[in-house]
Parts: sequence; structure tokens; C-alpha cells
Amino acid sequence: SPQEATTFANRVLGEQQQQTCDSCPKTVTAAGVGLTPLIQETYDTKLKALQELLSGSKTLSLENLEAASSNSLPITRGVVAALKDERDQDVLARRLASEVALSDVLEKALTLQRTLMAGSREPNVAANDLAVQAVGQQSSSLQQEIGNLKMELDMRQQLAKNSPLTIIERSKARAEDSRGVSPGAPETNRLDQLQSPAQNKQ
Repeated sequence: SPQEATTFANRVLGEQQQQTCDSCPKTVTAAGVGLTPLIQETYDTKLKALQELLSGSKTLSLENLEAASSNSLPITRGVVAALKDERDQDVLARRLASEVALSDVLEKALTLQRTLMAGSREPNVAANDLAVQAVGQQSSSLQQEIGNLKMELDMRQQLAKNSPLTIIERSKARAEDSRGVSPGAPETNRLDQLQSPAQNKQ
């Protein structure tokens, strides 16, 4: 909503009033906090919502699923069901909540950027040099925040390749290979048996 967009913009960028009267301050400024605190707050909220779905304390209703999701990264019933079957549920849930939080804040930041660009073309704003300059500064500041956020997302994805998730994926792959049964060899878990040290015969 417009009110939610205003609250988000003021929180991230702060508020700057440009006054054109002769006997008053030209600029009144309140600093913003940037996107990083919002990411942490969103992560805590999304993780709690996801954990409630996994524990069964909240039903898998559309409203509860949306509370754990973002627009570009929805959490579906299938995702929750798959996570419930995971041995490393906590690690995967935290990773998922982190990605949902990043995407959610990034979506809002991009929407705010488009709003600023549209507002700068409003006739009353475009005719006021102070307003045009202020919008330009805020837009530049927001663009830097978005760039930092995208870089953080890329770094997390790169680091994840060497994280415990890689160990989990390798373990799953070995387990799947072990369950394979070839013709003439009905024994299951043959790969695990071959990789384990030979037992001394009595």
C-alpha cells in the first residue's frame, strides 16, 4: 500500500524536507538505516514462520505459507513436506529463510527505486531544482544499497558451495547410489558396504 511504501522508504532512506521559504532552514533531514537491518528483521520473521510450519504449530494455509514466502521465492506445501523429511532440517530451513529474506527486501527496494524514478517526473517535482536534486541523491543512495545487497546475495551463493550443504548433498548422492540394485546383484547398500573397512574374519 502507499502507506507501507512510505514507511519502508523513510526507514531505508530517511526523510528529507526541502523548504523554499526565505527565513527557514532549506533542508531538514532524518537519517535512514539502510537495507541491512531490514534483512535481519525479515530473516527472523521468515524463519519463525517457516519453523512453525515445520513443527505443525501452524497449519499449511495459504496465509501461513505466504508469511514464510516472498513474491519471487514462494514456500509451497511441497517445500514444507520435503523439509520435514530432511535429516538436516535446521540448516536447510535457515538457508531457505535467509534467501527468502534477501529476495523480499530486494523486491521492495527495487519497487522503491521505480517509485522514486516515477516521482521525479511528476510536474511539480520536475519544476523544482531542489526537489530534483534531493530525489537524485536518494535514488543514488538506494542504488548503492541495492548493489551491496546483490553483491551480498552473490557472495552467499558462492560461499554456500563450500558450506555444510555441500556435505549434505554428497551424502544424499551416496545414499541414492547405495540404494541402486543392478541385475544379478540383489543386495542393497552395496556402495556403502564396499566403502566400509573389511571386517576381520573370526
